[in-house]
Amino acid sequence: MTSLKEKIDKMENELLVFENVDALKTSSYAKEKDLNEQSKLLSVRKVETKAKISQLEQEHEALRKQLNENEAYIQLSNLERKWQHLEQNNFTMKEFAENKKAETNYALIAKAVTKQLNEYNKFLNAGLSKR
Repeated sequence: MTSLKEKIDKMENELLVFENVDALKTSSYAKEKDLNEQSKLLSVRKVETKAKISQLEQEHEALRKQLNENEAYIQLSNLERKWQHLEQNNFTMKEFAENKKAETNYALIAKAVTKQLNEYNKFLNAGLSKR
């Protein structure tokens, strides 16, 4: 019941606002004028920003061209590529060495064979002692 009463009070207050049509029109025109001014300002800012971006892109391209023509940069780029290639070769060689080391790691096999040999000797000794 209280929510219904609150809704009625709210509607009555809104009716008072909407009855004053002249004030609503004035408010609407003022808001429209303000929004139009903001739109014009933003359009000007958009054009200025696009011009600034274009200028910065041209400067960037000029600097990139200058950098690509710089002898030290060219040498540094070549050295970096060579370094990456050597790092890749180094990794490949390390991996190859580790694989070969794992293939030739006979310590575990020798330990297993020695254990089997000891068990076999015990078995033989047990058989000879029964005779």
